[in-house]
Amino acid sequence: MAVQEAALELEAFGKTLDLQLLAGRWRLVYTTASDVLVLLEAERASFGLLRIGDICQSFDTYGGVENLIYASAPPFMSDVALRVRAKYAVAGTRSIRLAFQEASLGDVKISETLETLIAPAVLPRIAPQMWLLQALRELNITLPLPGAGRAIDAGPEDVDGLLGTVANGGAYLLGYCDEDTLVGRALTGGGLFIFKRDIQPQAAM
Repeated sequence: MAVQEAALELEAFGKTLDLQLLAGRWRLVYTTASDVLVLLEAERASFGLLRIGDICQSFDTYGGVENLIYASAPPFMSDVALRVRAKYAVAGTRSIRLAFQEASLGDVKISETLETLIAPAVLPRIAPQMWLLQALRELNITLPLPGAGRAIDAGPEDVDGLLGTVANGGAYLLGYCDEDTLVGRALTGGGLFIFKRDIQPQAAM
């Protein structure tokens, strides 16, 4: 409750959406959204077989959005990434419309345990084993989502107009955004999201 009250206070100071300020990668630190909470519940019910890592959302200034969920499945996969890509259009002073495009599963890192099960080090490795290991490491499954490729509908700049875009994806109220914090609310599906800006480490020169 205290977190939600703090979010409301921040939203009271929200300004017109600044796409330059919005651009970048944000890491989720709090949510009440059911579609995220169900993942965390699945993690708790998995007896350690599923672990949910960072959940991030990235925006660019050209209308692109990417939702990214990192997970692992001990003891077989140390890392796997689920991506959901979407397009957005500004709908109001602090709101955007979303049109989801595709979902993909990739960036798989298999564990030493799984590698040993597939190709034990004490035995000669044959071609089928090597092919399977390579296929797992290069796994990348991409599926188009319903409505992919459709234009983002440009309706009235009010809540009723936003709620009318469910078929194309959804609507998102960005109540507050500064250099470090983003507070958003899903108007289709419901849920409060609080993000912190995620600073990626610079590659070594």
